[in-house]
Amino acid sequence: MTLFNICIKNIKRNFRNYFIYFMSIVFNVIIYYMFSSIRFNEQIINFIKGEEKALIVFKFASIVLFVFSLIFIWYSTSFFMKKRKREIGLYSLFGVKKNQIGRMLFYENIIMGMIALGIGLLLGSILSKLFIMILFRFMSILITVKFVISLKAILNTIFAFGILFLITSIHGYTIIYRFSIIELFKAENVREKEPKTSVIMALGSILIMVIGYIVGLKVNTNNFLVNTSIVFAASIIGTFMFFSFFLVFIVKILKKIKRGIIKGLI
Repeated sequence: MTLFNICIKNIKRNFRNYFIYFMSIVFNVIIYYMFSSIRFNEQIINFIKGEEKALIVFKFASIVLFVFSLIFIWYSTSFFMKKRKREIGLYSLFGVKKNQIGRMLFYENIIMGMIALGIGLLLGSILSKLFIMILFRFMSILITVKFVISLKAILNTIFAFGILFLITSIHGYTIIYRFSIIELFKAENVREKEPKTSVIMALGSILIMVIGYIVGLKVNTNNFLVNTSIVFAASIIGTFMFFSFFLVFIVKILKKIKRGIIKGLI
């Protein structure tokens, strides 16, 4: 059995664990592609013709999205790998060489990434027209949106996520070298530190997204560049803060309520 076949077998066996990780990648690909399709859309380029700074805004948004995707998928990869450390320890215990285990993890991550990239691009291409239509309506831009599959957006997404998958795959490869067999077996028993949150940051995330929504309603040809920049910045920063602070804040509140109910029953 080749190393490639072992990787495929592992993916099938760990499908439940892989599913959440897989869907997180697909989601990131869809979002990144849809923003790239806006950046390379000829209708939008013609609409903002002469506004070179607007194109810089779209490029900047792509960079921010890439960094956000890298952080998001990095943590998803780390969480998933933690679940598999015992399995990795068993391979090492049974005499499988470290470089073989590392290559197996590297190939698995690349294979999953490529499959997720393909599905993400397919769904992103289907949803991109709807996304642009909603964006135009949101900004009161009266243009009939055409369904276009942007080759530039596809290549840009493939290039960006190709780099991202390479980084996370190398990270996966090094796991076997960074931990002893004992550490790998004990990994599941180590409790993660509860993420810190802030009421101000949690409420701030909602406020930033609301500001982006209000500014978006006032976009027109005269203030397109400035207001679009604010909308992009508010959407990206607000979304990041929403997942980093607001959801954590809500989860903590629900935990406290649950503890209170249990104490009341006792």
